[in-house]
Amino acid sequence: MERETFTDERKSIIGGSHPIVTLGITVVSGSGILKAGTVLGKVSATGKYAPYVKTNTDGSEDAKCILAADIDATAGDINTSAYFHGEFRKSALTGIDAEGEAMLNDKLIFIKEEV
Repeated sequence: MERETFTDERKSIIGGSHPIVTLGITVVSGSGILKAGTVLGKVSATGKYAPYVKTNTDGSEDAKCILAADIDATAGDINTSAYFHGEFRKSALTGIDAEGEAMLNDKLIFIKEEV
């Protein structure tokens, strides 16, 4: 794990002074164009990440982390990084719902209304 010092562009996602932890991940091909702040789940069969969708049944229905940078995973897997710990602004997240928020909070990813 690494502790990240964020740049000004990431301040729009990060919602507090709590330490931020990022890890390298692979986003599965076919996920499309994703923005930083997209909530991700981990596909059980591959160990790769895809956008969190609570009605999925492949593992990505369990919110695990938050994408740290804009990516295009339309045509191939993308190696990138995601946030696995910290405080984040709810309004800056994509794909979040009450269930996903609770899952992230259980994983010590704290979602704040606004700070």
